[in-house]
Amino acid sequence: RNLVSGLIVSHPDVLAFTQSWYDTKPNSPYANTVRAFQLYTQSFSLRGDASWNETPVLARNSFTEFQNMAMEMALNAYESAPDFIPASLTKCASTY
Repeated sequence: RNLVSGLIVSHPDVLAFTQSWYDTKPNSPYANTVRAFQLYTQSFSLRGDASWNETPVLARNSFTEFQNMAMEMALNAYESAPDFIPASLTKCASTY
């Protein structure tokens, strides 16, 4: 869990690395898990703290898009490796 948590950051180099990892190995439960957590976290940064009605439409759309991508990756990770604990946590986190 700590390894995955260490990669859930907004640093462009880390994001570029994990995106490249995912692009190279799109079926990897590990790459899917890390990218799902990153996208889930980024979605809330894009949305901001305002209520949904006060959030700009572009931010709401981006939030929804990132949430949907994270969910797809979380489900892929879990289906590939249900015994990989961070994948199961990603699936749970993405359902909220």
